[in-house]
Amino acid sequence: MASSGSWHCAVRWRRRRLHILGVALTLACADDPAGPDPAIIEAGRAAFAEHCASCHTARDGFDLAFFGFAASDIIRRGVKHVDEPTARSIVSYIESLGVRPIGREVAPFQPGRAVAPDDARFWGALFGTSGWPASLSAAGLAAIDPRTVDVPLVLPLWSVEEEDTDWLPVAPLADVMDTGNALDHAIESYYAAPSGASLLTLVARFEEKSAAPGNVCHGPAAAVPARDCFEARRWISALAALHFLRNPGEPVPIEVADLWWNTGEAAILVFLRETAKHPRRMASSWLYLAWTFAPHRFPDPGGYLIQFLVNDGYPRFAAFVTLRRMVSVEPIYNALPAQRFEDALIAIRSAPAEFRADVAEFEFRFLRDWLDRPAAAAELRNAEPEILVRLIFAEVERLPASLVPEPRRQSLAALRDALLTRLLQAR
Repeated sequence: MASSGSWHCAVRWRRRRLHILGVALTLACADDPAGPDPAIIEAGRAAFAEHCASCHTARDGFDLAFFGFAASDIIRRGVKHVDEPTARSIVSYIESLGVRPIGREVAPFQPGRAVAPDDARFWGALFGTSGWPASLSAAGLAAIDPRTVDVPLVLPLWSVEEEDTDWLPVAPLADVMDTGNALDHAIESYYAAPSGASLLTLVARFEEKSAAPGNVCHGPAAAVPARDCFEARRWISALAALHFLRNPGEPVPIEVADLWWNTGEAAILVFLRETAKHPRRMASSWLYLAWTFAPHRFPDPGGYLIQFLVNDGYPRFAAFVTLRRMVSVEPIYNALPAQRFEDALIAIRSAPAEFRADVAEFEFRFLRDWLDRPAAAAELRNAEPEILVRLIFAEVERLPASLVPEPRRQSLAALRDALLTRLLQAR
């Protein structure tokens, strides 16, 4: 046990430390009564604009403040481009913006209110059952707004250093493509007067330039420099994202959804060439992001979105995405011939086996009724949907009797025949 004298010495030492600390804090406050030096903040702003803005797309550092980048992260990344005092001045500048952060782990534009824990609980929360929802109608499915649905797929975070599942590009736009005068002018015009109209002009100029002969996204997939095309699209996509984050409530126009889908298609090429380096979510999250804004817009002829969802363990989610597209009230944009029948085949193949008979019945009834709509003839144009109908039923025939008893199989065969008859009448 310590002696009485040593105990008193310890108390005096603690009091002395507290006094020293209090003096230090008082001096610190006296040295900086009004906060950071305005000159340091200005130096940080200038340094960010010169060394950082070309990749962050936000020339004012809004994204660092909005997503709550820690000072240590800003300094760690900053010293790759500037000295440490300058990196610290950038921190002072970002902190001076007064933006309320949402956090680094928040995915901008994630639909719903949260990420669903897994495929089964996604389905249960959406339809109130672990099985097929017997009362589900085509109109009811078409009325579901994907922007309100919690899904098990995490959409792109703003910045992920370990992999390319994020918005933040790793190179300035001018380093990966020939921008040209028209695109450069559109970018500067947007920064000078940011608005929905100037953003759409910028996106249009980018699409024209990037797909022009000899440029970064031109030509057949095998000839496209996948990494550069992806980085170029991701740069413009991030700039567009920041516009809507700054202006909450402003609707995302279809042209921007197209841009985000195209970014996902560029990500597919990178994934296929660098598979070992990336999860499938690198591409599927971009594709699904775009799809949520316009389910009828993206027929996905390569089927990568659905393939990736199934391969990542989301068969119910994949079936929902495809069936929701199939029942869209709007004409399917740029559809393949018989796209809705293609969707029906994809859906039954992606759905869990125990759902497939119910999916087939839902599809046969919907497609039979859909043929009565005036738009049906235009969408079918020279197609042969009869082949797809038979392929859908072939999936039913592969199911064991425990899942499809003979009376149910005969009932589905009757629905198939009714649909085939209706197709013949529609010719």
